[in-house]
Amino acid sequence: MKRLRLVYIYICFGITRFGQPEQKSIDSLMKTYYQTSAPGAAIAIQQHHKMIFEKAYGLADLETKRPLTLNSVFNIGSLTKQFTAFAILQLLQQKN
Repeated sequence: MKRLRLVYIYICFGITRFGQPEQKSIDSLMKTYYQTSAPGAAIAIQQHHKMIFEKAYGLADLETKRPLTLNSVFNIGSLTKQFTAFAILQLLQQKN
């Protein structure tokens, strides 16, 4: 959970102008936290309604060693509510 928060904070505050160096930086950070032989994560970043980064890391199933893909289904429950609320508040603050 701490890793997810760190990645989310980095993404929210670290990206103002998204370009190739930032993509490599995010990719490197994600590869550090999500190894190819461990449970993984998928990330997608949009800016101005345009997809600027998307990639999956790690495994979707540890028993079969099936890799995670961008089309993998996650059972995350209520985990995203606080992140969604935070992002909405940030957007509101930016408009003022």
